[in-house]
Amino acid sequence: MSRRALIYTDSLFAPSETFVTGLVSLVAGQEPGLEVLTHRVCDQRPAPAPVTVLPRYHPRGTAPWLWSVAARRLLGVEIFERALRRYLTRHRFAVVHAQFGQPGYYLWRAIESAGGEAAGAPRPRLIVNFYGYDATGLLVDAPEWRGRYGALFRCRDLAVVVEGPVMKSRLAALGCPEDKIHVIPICLDLGASQPAARPRRPRPDDGLVIGMVGRMVEKKGFAFALRYLAPVLRARPGVKIVLVGDGPERAAIEALVAESGVGRQVELKGTLAHADLLEALRGWDALLVPSLTAANGDSEGGAPTIVAEAQVVGTLVIASDHADIPFSLADHGYMFKEGDERSLAETVTRFAQDPGAGYDVARARAATLERHDRRAIGARYAALYRGAP
Repeated sequence: MSRRALIYTDSLFAPSETFVTGLVSLVAGQEPGLEVLTHRVCDQRPAPAPVTVLPRYHPRGTAPWLWSVAARRLLGVEIFERALRRYLTRHRFAVVHAQFGQPGYYLWRAIESAGGEAAGAPRPRLIVNFYGYDATGLLVDAPEWRGRYGALFRCRDLAVVVEGPVMKSRLAALGCPEDKIHVIPICLDLGASQPAARPRRPRPDDGLVIGMVGRMVEKKGFAFALRYLAPVLRARPGVKIVLVGDGPERAAIEALVAESGVGRQVELKGTLAHADLLEALRGWDALLVPSLTAANGDSEGGAPTIVAEAQVVGTLVIASDHADIPFSLADHGYMFKEGDERSLAETVTRFAQDPGAGYDVARARAATLERHDRRAIGARYAALYRGAP
């Protein structure tokens, strides 16, 4: 008999959270009783498991929005928590699995409030994946989350999942017992099949295309990279940078590009569908990942999913040594120091002068596919679902 399991995530099919989509698909394939609970669905594609949408976000200025704001500010509670508690009371699960630390905390509170053993049923096993901002910048922006996580980490039947050893150390420093922290690579969402690696065709620097991908927020390092690569671009007018994504820093990035005089060499494409992104990625000579720690402490936590995807499709990766990126990279030949403008410029210049010489595409692809093997990752999660320590 299958174990009835729940994955709880704030958003489903969010373009910047393909790792959540990949995980839901993976678990659905091995847990026939899986259900998904979310507050918003960002895409109308068919879901791999039954989905319940629990209202949380309301149009600004409406009565539900005003009530939610008042309850949060005056009472320190979230209105949706009551509905979450009722949902868990009506639907008993053996395992509840939260995506990101904040949903994990709310899920734990709902489990405690729902009664668990006192209501005649054992408490479910709680699994929480931490990914980045939830364990870094959030704690600066909203310091009360340190205490909330402290309470969560005392949960008896808790398993915490992170992508790499740097994030594991961060969670341990926040008070999570190390024996509750499990390092499991993210689940790649590559569609029906793994894209084949394209053959390398090195070309002179006046024809190179370098891509950057992600939300336009400080930790992605886009503004930093464009600011300090402007002299490199002006010296090589044929080199082009393509930036895929959107976010709060877009206007500032557009202004920076214009002021730097490299507008003809930098293209901002906005957000692309995941399949289109993978296709674009295949056509670039390199992916640039200039991630850094933001002023508020926000960090990648693990490594951006695009790092693994680039290696799978055969695109060279130029990246900073931020967070767990070194553990995601199979080839460190084009890795530079986080937030170091000189190291960044020198590394990109070296690539432009001799594009990809010595970079073993086949080895990088093989190592990445092995690290992110769905069967191995599925076995790790299956063990956690069964209650393995």
